[in-house]
Amino acid sequence: MCHSTFSTPFRSLLTSAVLLSAATSAVATPGIQTDTGPWVVSTSSAVSTVVPLIEHSDVSLIRVEAGVPPYVQTSIGGWFALTGFDLGDVDALAFRDHPGGKAHRGSLAFSLLSNDGGFRDGDVLGISAGAGAEVLVPEVALLVLLGIPGGNIDIDGVAFDDQGRLLFSLQGAQTGTVLGDVENGDVLRVESGGGLTRIATEADVEYALFLATGQADPIGDVHGVEWIGGELYVAVQAPSAVDGSILRMGANPGLVAPELSFGLIGEELDAIAYLGDGVSAPTISLNLAVASPGAFVHGEGRGFTPGAPVLVLTAGNPGYSAGPKLGSFGELFLDPLDPWLAATALSGFTVAVADGTGSFSSDFFLAPSDPGGTWMGSQGWSLQAVDLMNLSLTAPLRIQVQ
Repeated sequence: MCHSTFSTPFRSLLTSAVLLSAATSAVATPGIQTDTGPWVVSTSSAVSTVVPLIEHSDVSLIRVEAGVPPYVQTSIGGWFALTGFDLGDVDALAFRDHPGGKAHRGSLAFSLLSNDGGFRDGDVLGISAGAGAEVLVPEVALLVLLGIPGGNIDIDGVAFDDQGRLLFSLQGAQTGTVLGDVENGDVLRVESGGGLTRIATEADVEYALFLATGQADPIGDVHGVEWIGGELYVAVQAPSAVDGSILRMGANPGLVAPELSFGLIGEELDAIAYLGDGVSAPTISLNLAVASPGAFVHGEGRGFTPGAPVLVLTAGNPGYSAGPKLGSFGELFLDPLDPWLAATALSGFTVAVADGTGSFSSDFFLAPSDPGGTWMGSQGWSLQAVDLMNLSLTAPLRIQVQ
């Protein structure tokens, strides 16, 4: 894998983009923060095809906000480009504090539903600088903190509070820990100096749900965890009337929005992470993660500046470059010296134009006789896009060609 700075064509192109941005774009003013969204979530099962999404897998991350149509934020191909392996499912998601913001590569934290890609389902993972997934907090460290070093746990929800402390819930109950018996509806916190604190019990969550909705049913499990402005938020497994929304705990318990307002027709939420207003997080997705040579492919872009020209970069080989500095994801995960990318630079880059909602779509055919570059044992193509109005860079995605 190549680690390099941008080549001369990139420098020239992006210098022009900087000048365009300065001349035509005003600085965006962040909106008032509300807990109705935007959120980035996954679902416990595949989303119904009735919902107009480019992809309906429970592996996908979906951007939701009350009263706003949802769209795919990270597709199956996006996860492959980030991690280097085909994920079975994402069980927990969080955005860590990072100088580049929540959409930056370095902010993302997640956990898997099952052991996969050489990682444990109790590990908290991140994305390394162009080299795939990495362990942020190993399962073994959490087992030691729990006082059950020979045990086995599956992380079901993760978050980081305003002091950077890890919050988590477990998929299954554990007995004999330093905190006594731990239920899968409890929320735990790793303290800065070591040790664990139970910040909410399953009974606390059920009582908050009762205060919020009047329903006294068991929650079954805490699926997702988030921390916003000093308050805990959770997604619960039950009852079914609220498992597609998010419960605010604290002094004023309530649902952030009716579950149908998220546009997923009540699908049960799994992982949750609060993106918030004013965060630029443009994204591109394809309707296929694996395709044959010459296949017909539908692509979509979402979250761009309305009316912005969008530069779409395509390479056969992934790579890494941290500069020049761009917003959002922030780092190029394409090889700047890739021959296909260089050929495109000479012949003319693909530029799409976002509509009034910040969206665009494009249909195209894969090359019938060129399967692209080889990475992680498969051939294919990697893509990223740049919003030329605010210089935000999307996360990468990769389509495997077989």
